[in-house]
Amino acid sequence: ARLSCFNTPPTKFHQLSPQYEEPADCSTQALHQQANDPSIPPPTAPIPQPISLHPVSSFPPKYQTIFREFSHFNQDQSEVLPDTLNTDQPIVVASPTGSGKTVLFELAIVRLLDQMQSSVVD
Repeated sequence: ARLSCFNTPPTKFHQLSPQYEEPADCSTQALHQQANDPSIPPPTAPIPQPISLHPVSSFPPKYQTIFREFSHFNQDQSEVLPDTLNTDQPIVVASPTGSGKTVLFELAIVRLLDQMQSSVVD
């Protein structure tokens, strides 16, 4: 079995798989032994690529004040933002405290307000 050590659980959008299970022995000796074992293939999990941060200034001015504390949404928010604003798909976000989940909820409310306003105007 492959020995893998992780300090934090996988973040949102990562499929849970056996490679994320906490191993029994994460000692330096065990890791060194694994690193030098040619029979163990390299990890296959893709490394997430950074995406460009979505600027708050791209929102209509009436909604920009909601997010006035920052100029851009963070990496996690920018990744989920298109689905939050442009689809009716349910979204589940699991990430550490302070990572911006509440802002994503606020973005969903902004979408709802926009939809309600456009249905009244139509």
